[in-house]
This record gives sequence, C-alpha cells and structure tokens, in this order.
Amino acid sequence: MAQTRAAKYSIICSDQPRNGKTLIARLIADYHLLCQRETEIFDLTAGPRGLTVYFPVRGRRIDMTRTADQMALLDRALSSPPHDCVVYVPPHQNTDFFKCLHQFDFSAAARAHDIEIIIYYVVDKASGSLSAAESLRVGNPGDRFIVVWNEAFLPSVREGFATGLLATLKKDGQLVVPKLAPGLVKPVEDPGFSFSNFVLTDEPRLPAPSADTLKEFLADIFRQLDAIEETAEAPDA
Repeated sequence: MAQTRAAKYSIICSDQPRNGKTLIARLIADYHLLCQRETEIFDLTAGPRGLTVYFPVRGRRIDMTRTADQMALLDRALSSPPHDCVVYVPPHQNTDFFKCLHQFDFSAAARAHDIEIIIYYVVDKASGSLSAAESLRVGNPGDRFIVVWNEAFLPSVREGFATGLLATLKKDGQLVVPKLAPGLVKPVEDPGFSFSNFVLTDEPRLPAPSADTLKEFLADIFRQLDAIEETAEAPDA
C-alpha cells in the first residue's frame, strides 16, 4: 500500500431499498476501523433502524432537512486532521444528498484537502438499477465509482445494452459481496454484533463452524477492499 494515503469519504447508496446496503456499509466502516483509521460515520436513515444502531458511539444521524446537519456532512469531513468518513444514504435521500454535495462543490473541496470520494453503489435485481447507477456515475465525474454486487440480490444482465453498461460501471472497480450463510444472517444482524470486534476478540457468540464461515466471508470482503484502496493509491502510469 502506498505510504501516503488520502483520506476516504465513502458513500454507500443504491436506487432500491432492502438490498443489503446496511450490511455493506457496516463492512466498509469496520474495515476502516480495523485498519486503525480515525473514522466518522454518518447515517441519513430516519427511524430506529440504520447504520447508527451498529455504531452507537461513532455514528451520527443526519437529517437532510436541517442545515446544521447538511453542513456537518461537509465541514466535519474537511476538518483537520484528515480522517475517513462513511456515509449511509437510503434511496429516498439520494437526490437531496448529492444535490447538497454539488451545491457546495464538495468534490473540489475534498480534493483540495487530499480526500478521495468513493461512491459504493449497490446494484439491485430490480429493472433499471444498472441505468440508475450509470446516471449517478455520470453525474459525479470527479468521484470514484465502485459498483457493488450483493450476491443475494444480483441484477438480471442480458447481452447488449446491459453488458456494455456493466463494463463501464466496473471501470473504477467492483465489490462482490457473497451471500451470507443462512445461519449467520440473524446473529450478524443483532445490533450488539460488531464485525471488527469479532475479528479482534473472536467473540464467542457463534458456534465454531459458523465462526469459521464468517471469517472466510470477512477475509474475502477485506481482500477486495484492500485491492480497491491499493488501486486508488497506485501512482499514475
């Protein structure tokens, strides 16, 4: 990995609900924490669920109708010293969130502060998800776009337009999230369960076979995130 690392402003979003975004946001946040990086976590979800359930200390709920919360998304990310941010955006907040970023030219400000914006877009099996992903990618040309495939919600891809679009979406990189084993879904969805704590302390919450399966799952995800980061830090050819 490169010696000098730009801070990361990681946005997790999709055009559809209920396709594993919270799981993916948790994995990315815990990856940063396991790499011992100072990380702020912003959650645009309203109600009792969302990302902050799993990060009660580091997580902050953001209400996009409040100017103070909008500015917190930007100002705190740009504050010194440089640090990572993970932002969870539910589908109905996509428009307001990205409008806010564009209004304040956040991409330019981030680059000036040596911060890389990475959009992790979870494609859905719903028709039109690939096109929605491409629309967002084109609308944010200065940011890195990572297409995320949750194998529990794979889209239907046919020859022609979709396959060509697929190649374009994968240009900056992709993250493939394997389907969780059925016996792991309920335990890891418990608000008291932490992936980073599991890795660091080997929490005795799971039977040995399930723990081994989860370790393999996490090793796969973290290898991919390592590769995404190393590609970002590689010098230009």
